[in-house]
Amino acid sequence: MSSEILVAVIAAGPPTVAAVLSYVASKRSLKRAIGDTPGIPLHDVLTQMEGRFETRFDRLESRIDRALEDNSATRERIARLEAKRRLGRPEA
Repeated sequence: MSSEILVAVIAAGPPTVAAVLSYVASKRSLKRAIGDTPGIPLHDVLTQMEGRFETRFDRLESRIDRALEDNSATRERIARLEAKRRLGRPEA
């Protein structure tokens, strides 16, 4: 083996060992955080999230509908007032 290859192998050792150790540490940390067996399957979590989003969208939709109703009521009132004003003063 040439001395250049030996130096390259020795130089590559510490970063490789550090990467492997950090992988093992992060895997262990994640396992501690969520436990060995997660309590809720992913499908159930996604179903719960979908239900929450649907509820929020329904509330948002009802608010938009209410704003549209208020807007149409205001337009109708303005139209009635405008009609009364025009009927009260005939134009020449």
